[in-house]
Amino acid sequence: MDRFYDSMRVHRENLGIAFRSIKGNMTRSIVTMLIIAMGITALVSIFTATEALKGSVNSNFSKAGSDTFQVSYREQGIRMGRQRRKSFPTISNQEGEKYQQSISTFATTSLYFFASGGQKIEYKEEEANNVSLFGADENFFNVKSRNIEFGRNFSKEDNIAAKPYVIIASDLAKKLFPKGKAKGVGKSIKLGAHKYIVIGIIEPQAEGNGFSVNQDAYIPFRVAKKNYSYRDSQLRIESKVKKGFTIPQVKNEAIVAMRKVRKLRPKDLNNFTISNSKALLETITGILDKVGLATSSIGILTLLGAAVALMNIMLVSVTERTKEIGIRKSLGASSQHILVQFLTEAVVISVLGGILGIVFGIMIGNIVAIFLKSPFVIPWIWMLLAVLVCIIVGVISGFYPAQKASAYQPVDALRHV
Repeated sequence: MDRFYDSMRVHRENLGIAFRSIKGNMTRSIVTMLIIAMGITALVSIFTATEALKGSVNSNFSKAGSDTFQVSYREQGIRMGRQRRKSFPTISNQEGEKYQQSISTFATTSLYFFASGGQKIEYKEEEANNVSLFGADENFFNVKSRNIEFGRNFSKEDNIAAKPYVIIASDLAKKLFPKGKAKGVGKSIKLGAHKYIVIGIIEPQAEGNGFSVNQDAYIPFRVAKKNYSYRDSQLRIESKVKKGFTIPQVKNEAIVAMRKVRKLRPKDLNNFTISNSKALLETITGILDKVGLATSSIGILTLLGAAVALMNIMLVSVTERTKEIGIRKSLGASSQHILVQFLTEAVVISVLGGILGIVFGIMIGNIVAIFLKSPFVIPWIWMLLAVLVCIIVGVISGFYPAQKASAYQPVDALRHV
């Protein structure tokens, strides 16, 4: 127990000496801390920004729903040498409708497409610009997990009869009907060159990636096909798994249904693809992790420079304090005590610089989070790793100067001028 208290007393003394030395060489110590802080700032800010990006991606994919998957035609194959490039047919609207019926036991499917962008929408003296217009069926809002706040959804009959109806997003409703969004239901508005009756207003949806879905408008699929140019390659098919079934189970059913619709023989490869948000999410987060690791080399190079600077300042400190070392040794301090003292000083400088770098890194990295409207990110793992890196840098940089100091003989050290 006495040995433990003696050890703690020695460590406290070493820390006190370290802080007094740092205070006595303030300019050099601050410069070294700032160099270390720059490296840690680079590391922590990169990983904080990466975590913010991953959080934003996760948030937006969770809004899209983890119980949905998309069906699309297979893109053209890659040409190998003189071999002809394989061409795959797009999925026609008729094929999409047949698939929708075939899979209806297991999933609710929506057919939709992007009709036009940059549209102008008007109601009396009020207007809104840069509106994105989609053609959608009656299942769209269910599949996308978006709720109608006022009014109603499209019905199947609305789509078949190609009724001139429109459902608009919350922000558009606020601009067009400043006296109250609910009053917009039933009003006739002009969207581009066509007139539509507002039958629904969508609940506002949180934005987490810098893009707004609260500026969109939706008209029945067949109306959009009639009023705007349409190609089969524009068709989007998305299915939402019904309760009681799982994604893998329904995806297998979707493959079987789509092969029948496309009239593929048993030996034919699929000329379509089925993907879901989870797989895409894993791919994107994997890419972000790799980018974060690659760009972290900037911080590592800065830390190498900081390690050299720290070693230099410690060597200068040893030279300047040679007499102090001689006095301490003559009073009974062992070589090990001197070694630990200078190592402690190097680690303290490194850790103080690291803490400064962590603070700056979190602040800089969270600028990305603010831009993406994501929650404030504190990368605890990377913070702990940064502190560990600082301790390692301090030990490596301080070991040679500390060993040099501990090797001094008391008589030689006291004679040093």
